[in-house]
Amino acid sequence: MSKILSKSQLQEKADKLFKDYPEATEGFVTNDGNAFLDQNRADLHAKSNDKLKVITFENEGLGEATPETEKVDPIKPASADQLIELAKTATIDVATINLDIEKEGKARKTVIAAFEARIEELNTAG
Repeated sequence: MSKILSKSQLQEKADKLFKDYPEATEGFVTNDGNAFLDQNRADLHAKSNDKLKVITFENEGLGEATPETEKVDPIKPASADQLIELAKTATIDVATINLDIEKEGKARKTVIAAFEARIEELNTAG
């Protein structure tokens, strides 16, 4: 039989499990050091020896930023040129939504004018 680990050693196993699977809400570690995401698998392993027990660990770091996620650039807003280009072919709904967003946000006159012109064009055509 494998060696029975201490609580701190089991916590280290759980920490590694959560590092490898950061979205897991909980992990199950048998006192011989085997870590599982599925409780059933941990229970099955524990049944292989009467001295084995399953300890449940909660992922206390769930949702925290990791160095990998901190490196991700946020979505960049569209440039004025991109929005003006979009306005040329936008439907009435898309033009209206983008006009409202622009008025509440950067309020760039050229972008507002492009969407207003498109809305006017669609209203007179239809």
